[in-house]
Amino acid sequence: MRSAVCFNRCCGQFWPAILSISMVVFACIGSNAAASTDDLKETARIGQRTGRTAEILRPSMLPAATLKTMRVVPQDGTVVAIGGGNSMSTDRLLANLVLQKVDGSELNLQRDMFELPKDKLDALRQKAKVLVFTQASDQDADRKKKNARLMFDAAGIPIENVTVVDAEMKESIPLDSYDLVYFGGGDQNNLHGLFSKRAVQDLHNYLNHGGIVSGTSAGAAILSKTMFAGGKEEQDGTLSPDVVEMREGFGFFQALSIDMHLFQYKRFARSLAALALLDAKAASPGRAADVRTVRTPVDDVVLALGQDSVAVIQALDLSGNRQTKGGPTGAVKVSIAGTTQTWLSQCGPAFCSDLTKLSRSNALAEEWDVRLSVVPPGSWFVIEW
Repeated sequence: MRSAVCFNRCCGQFWPAILSISMVVFACIGSNAAASTDDLKETARIGQRTGRTAEILRPSMLPAATLKTMRVVPQDGTVVAIGGGNSMSTDRLLANLVLQKVDGSELNLQRDMFELPKDKLDALRQKAKVLVFTQASDQDADRKKKNARLMFDAAGIPIENVTVVDAEMKESIPLDSYDLVYFGGGDQNNLHGLFSKRAVQDLHNYLNHGGIVSGTSAGAAILSKTMFAGGKEEQDGTLSPDVVEMREGFGFFQALSIDMHLFQYKRFARSLAALALLDAKAASPGRAADVRTVRTPVDDVVLALGQDSVAVIQALDLSGNRQTKGGPTGAVKVSIAGTTQTWLSQCGPAFCSDLTKLSRSNALAEEWDVRLSVVPPGSWFVIEW
């Protein structure tokens, strides 16, 4: 995922790649004193923020030459975020990608591995290896293990091929043998507190070398650099200071934060609040976002997934077809699957908000110039920066 969703404010080291558009998706979140220089380079492999504002392009906005030559970069990994409430359709989609990886073929949402001849399909199923982290959930360990294994057993991947981990992760994690690393639902804050920087770096390196990293609900939120960590319990769509809480996630993509259960819990205002908080970080030290102040656009994007909605994020090689000034750019393709719409929010050029200046939790905030796109299942778009 040499060019993964990377728009973070801290930037990693540019990786000299065969692509002209490579960038880093995770700044060195996984570094520690014990890590070697090579380890740190691997962590920063996925890209580098260029300083430009992200541009979101639907297929019809891409030049014909770009559409013709655009390709996914499979060796750079794939991130799959599931909005919550896994269903047979999302489980099947995930298993389908796993089987494609085992087969060594390019990951393609349009290809159905379950249509293969039974003998070949069974052979792929027997080879598939999945690692599931269930620490976010507060269910008892036996129930979590059973649920995690049944999720893939329904798609024909043997239970014995699914490893379930429900413990604190402080040491290095051997990941090379797995075709998928998956984070279950629950409380993303619980999950975050149980992984050391070393363990997170191992996950980054796994993704950098063609791995598939996925999560649902809390497991989807934690995939972001800046994650949705909570907010007031009764969401009603109003924009107020207590509607959302943000904190650092695992950083598998950086300026794209993911919210989930959009329609189920009426979380329409959380994305807007997140944009205000992210925009405030970009302001001068000591200055909060202010409705009277218009600043340079920031490149943070919020993807709000509905129940049973899936976002598949893959690095793109645009081969220089879209020429921009100021050096190389990067891009990712985000494909939407599942059964519900996805809402995509971004600060407009005159974005402003007073959210961070309001002292009362029940005060109603003012916010202007937010770009909102609604993406149905089966559609895709490109984020370029």
